[in-house]
Amino acid sequence: MWFCVNKSSDESFLDYSNRLIDIMLESDGFSTSDRYPQLISFVGKTGEGKSTVIKMLIGREKAKIGGTKSFPAPVNGLTDDLISTSGDVHLYADPATHHEKHPVLLADCEGLGGGQNVPRAKEHQSMYAVKCLFPRILYTFSDVIVFVVQEPRTFQSDVLVNLVEWAYSSIENAVNQLVLPHLIITLNRTDNAINEE
Repeated sequence: MWFCVNKSSDESFLDYSNRLIDIMLESDGFSTSDRYPQLISFVGKTGEGKSTVIKMLIGREKAKIGGTKSFPAPVNGLTDDLISTSGDVHLYADPATHHEKHPVLLADCEGLGGGQNVPRAKEHQSMYAVKCLFPRILYTFSDVIVFVVQEPRTFQSDVLVNLVEWAYSSIENAVNQLVLPHLIITLNRTDNAINEE
């Protein structure tokens, strides 16, 4: 877990771990003051395959570089399951850039819509945190936003509307955000049926 919303008594609060610092300190040869990570955030609905894409990228890069170092990867949710796995935002290191001056970090955001259900690993998850707070934080600090979608016909209603709302909110509420993130829209599922006609 990198950050999440927890509840104490009747108040919700943003909770975070030292995951970013831990990742930066795990690599040898650089001090944290010499390094400037790049953040790629994966957002989208619950069950669209954000964790699967990240796990695939980490596995591919780890296979390329070889070695014995273990790199944590996300735990995939159940297929066609609309209940979130954790309810948090998780942070992972890219094995290929882990030791470089500008390491790439991969943020796996709680799925949109999953906040309506109780996440598998949490008793409470705020709908506001999932739909507004997490994406806005990630939009503000990310170099790249990867919006993972399975159904291309929902692009305008799911992807475009959310991105414009987050961008507007971020720009309205952020100070000194000189660079806006790049956007990659990933279609994670296609129809494999072959039309015989």
